Amino acid sequence: MRPRNQPRRWVRWAVSREDFVGAVALLLREPTGNPVPALRHARSVGKHVVQILSAKSKLAPDSKGKRFKDSA
Repeated sequence: MRPRNQPRRWVRWAVSREDFVGAVALLLREPTGNPVPALRHARSVGKHVVQILSAKSKLAPDSKGKRFKDSA
């Protein structure tokens, strides 16, 4: 137990180590069991990356977003 005048330290992990390792194991195991959905997703992501890098992507941030307001 910590003394009253000592500040509370932040918890390094919000989830237990066992839960984290289990989630990583699931992410690694799932594509090997049925690789078709993972390959489709990888192909789609690759297609979007190529479009973005070649400046042909239709994806764009909202122009009314607060990041684009002129503060000057």
